[in-house]
Amino acid sequence: MRAPRFSVGQAVAYFPPRGLDAPRGAYKVTTPLPLQPGQFEYRIKHPSEEHDRIAAESDLIVLWN
Repeated sequence: MRAPRFSVGQAVAYFPPRGLDAPRGAYKVTTPLPLQPGQFEYRIKHPSEEHDRIAAESDLIVLWN
């Protein structure tokens, strides 16, 4: 079984699916979620938002650790 690519606290860039509005800039991974069909999902948090977002692994790239 493959492991999640991102870990808690890691800084990532989020590229939301077409039609979804989201702030640009660095997000922080807050929680890796269980494997969904095909890929992992993560809870991510942007400093300008009060809520977490759920993002697919394919919508994220690492910025720094």
